[in-house]
Amino acid sequence: MLEPIMFSSIGFLTACLLMVAFVPVIHERAVRLTARRFQAATPLSMAEMQAEKDLLRAEFAMSLRRLEMTVEDTRKKEVERLREIGIKTAEIHRLRTELERTSTLAVNLQAREQKHKSVTKRSVKLLRYISARTSREDGNESPTPTSDWNESDDWGTILARFRAALQSGPMAQSGT
Repeated sequence: MLEPIMFSSIGFLTACLLMVAFVPVIHERAVRLTARRFQAATPLSMAEMQAEKDLLRAEFAMSLRRLEMTVEDTRKKEVERLREIGIKTAEIHRLRTELERTSTLAVNLQAREQKHKSVTKRSVKLLRYISARTSREDGNESPTPTSDWNESDDWGTILARFRAALQSGPMAQSGT
């Protein structure tokens, strides 16, 4: 039982000796790396400090220019959108004006049609009255029967019936 303890002790002592031999090498490497890091972090001269400042200014100027270009692109897009909106607004205004003109024209044409219908109805009534009066004077009854004439008939139908009545009535026979 003593033997394993002795071998363990010898192994432990050997490891300690090796560690004592390699610790200075590892420590020197750590010191060198730390020194390099500090030297890299601190500039060595005023020229290097000025160069570092210039580098920061250049980076800032580049980022500022990128931002300005982005703003310019955004403004160009906005101007293009506003131009399209203006064109569409002008088109809408033109179409509304055209619609108003067309509506006015339609209203005027409807009023003219109503006026023509009214004049035609009055003319037909007047012609019927004259025809009835002429036929009474001649001793005949009304050449146009009143039962087939209706106020709801359109003027074309009324005129056609009146022409037919005139052609078959006493005025047509006395004229030939």
